[in-house]
Amino acid sequence: MSSLDPPYISPDGKHVLFGATEGHAAGGRLTNRLYTFDLNSERRAANPRVMELDHVDDYDGQPSFSRDGSRVAFIGRGGTREGLFDYDVFNATAEGRACQQVTHDHALDSAPVFSANGDSIYYFLDRDRTGERELWRVKTGGHGGPVRLFPK
Repeated sequence: MSSLDPPYISPDGKHVLFGATEGHAAGGRLTNRLYTFDLNSERRAANPRVMELDHVDDYDGQPSFSRDGSRVAFIGRGGTREGLFDYDVFNATAEGRACQQVTHDHALDSAPVFSANGDSIYYFLDRDRTGERELWRVKTGGHGGPVRLFPK
């Protein structure tokens, strides 16, 4: 693994979740997967478990847990992908099931985190990939559309 996303500890303190680059997929693109392991396990560092997400993608990264630990937000390449750095926000159960794409823009979405009550996800959006980020919020189910919070 050549690159690691920052680790996130589950709210119950029992698991750590992170993204890691594994290598190159067809076409030369980097492959990134989400990993988790049990912090109480003797062999945790030797055997992180790949989170088997129920969507097909070659890049999933920047994961974070919801406050109750039942869901995970992350970025991935969705159906709206138009370029190398076109990433959208997704969420899934902590086991990787019921995966849902909640943004559908042609931009670099990054650093998704859940609101305290879990009904929204906050994230950065870099529309032109210039480093000029905007703070946005989207409902966890994706309904209602994203709302730009800063700058207005």
